[in-house]
Amino acid sequence: MHASAAGIDGFALDISADSYTNTQLDNAYGAAKQHGSFSLFISCDYAAHAWSSDEVKNMLNKYSGCSAQFKRNGKPLAITIDGLGSDED
Repeated sequence: MHASAAGIDGFALDISADSYTNTQLDNAYGAAKQHGSFSLFISCDYAAHAWSSDEVKNMLNKYSGCSAQFKRNGKPLAITIDGLGSDED
């Protein structure tokens, strides 16, 4: 991975709900897992899609057990962009 050669050890994956999002998340987590020392976390872009709490929970549950999922204090990390009014999610 070119990022590792530059000293980068992870990425935030800014996502919306597109037809290709799930495939690209699978690809990204698969590549990071194969690399072994690279971490990822999901950033749900509420400015591009009105995420439901179920959508977010299902996505986080899918990737939380992956060795490439970044964790803080043992819990998977996820963030939002422009999530105003969605703080209950």
